[in-house]
Amino acid sequence: MCNQLYKALTDTSVKKLTSYIPYFKSAKKESVCYWNAGEKIGEKTYTMTYPVYEDKLNEFIQAFYNTNLICYNYMDIINEHGLCSTQEIAAAIDTAEFGLLKAILTGFVRQEHFCDGLWVSAIEDKVFLKILQRLQQFNNS
Repeated sequence: MCNQLYKALTDTSVKKLTSYIPYFKSAKKESVCYWNAGEKIGEKTYTMTYPVYEDKLNEFIQAFYNTNLICYNYMDIINEHGLCSTQEIAAAIDTAEFGLLKAILTGFVRQEHFCDGLWVSAIEDKVFLKILQRLQQFNNS
């Protein structure tokens, strides 16, 4: 019963996220984000610039957080596969098994908190699109 429930939840989660494929096919870095300029907020205090993402991308990120596809030990899984750089991780998408793919997706979503603008690069390089297309392959098999 638990396996059936997990599979049903996973299927629903994958369908929800893969519904964003058309969005990521047409998404361009110029249209999904602008950089808010830093500003002076005190005599010696300034804010740093930061990315402001369009609503549709934020909706996708929230949809991801509402799925059962979050991989809480994503760093361990990525490291176990010997993937060190963003480029290596992105290159692994096409052949990633389901667990690694969840880890990669979680990594790209979570790492924006530590590396402003990572989502812009992921859109420009079509990383989110490739992840969703690979997820769709698992759902269709």
